[in-house]
Amino acid sequence: MNKRLLIVDDELFVRELLQEMCANLGYSVAAIGSRNELPGTLETGEFDAAIVDLRLNDCRGIDLITALREMAPDLSIVLMTGYPTTDDLIAAMRLGVLDCIVKPFRLREIEGTIARACTETSRKSEIRSLRERVSELEAKSSRRPSRRIVMQREEEIAIASSPLEFVNRSMENQSGESGRQKRNSNAKQSPFVVTNG
Repeated sequence: MNKRLLIVDDELFVRELLQEMCANLGYSVAAIGSRNELPGTLETGEFDAAIVDLRLNDCRGIDLITALREMAPDLSIVLMTGYPTTDDLIAAMRLGVLDCIVKPFRLREIEGTIARACTETSRKSEIRSLRERVSELEAKSSRRPSRRIVMQREEEIAIASSPLEFVNRSMENQSGESGRQKRNSNAKQSPFVVTNG
């Protein structure tokens, strides 16, 4: 299955150029020009990476990246700009942007960046799946007797001089009356003698 890329740039020429470049690399590409198109585009399925322009007509790229993070937390994002500033790059880094490509660029310059972004998205998804699986297992194990209680019971059995004594002690703990006293009174009435062995 082809990796899917999302390209966000308000310049039609840049969108078409990137779309053609990435298609030549074997990617499936969806290209949009505004933030308003973002929700509908994300509903078409998951993407492996996104390339987002820093300056858009309807919003700043940083604002779009924030919205994109909320909608697709695992998606790796590459920032694209013709005018990089320190403040913008710091803001992008804080939002977890993977890399920045500066216009104008060549295909060979962005090929490795896009591949790395796709790999990073896969890694994040795997980690999320593993965490969810661990949470499921922990929830299931919490419905079983805890390991500490099981070990405590095993220790009590080992300390008891015989399994019968352990059972009697357990019965004494459950009822207010001593099970041993009941056995002694029953033994006096019984014509049989109980022996160990």
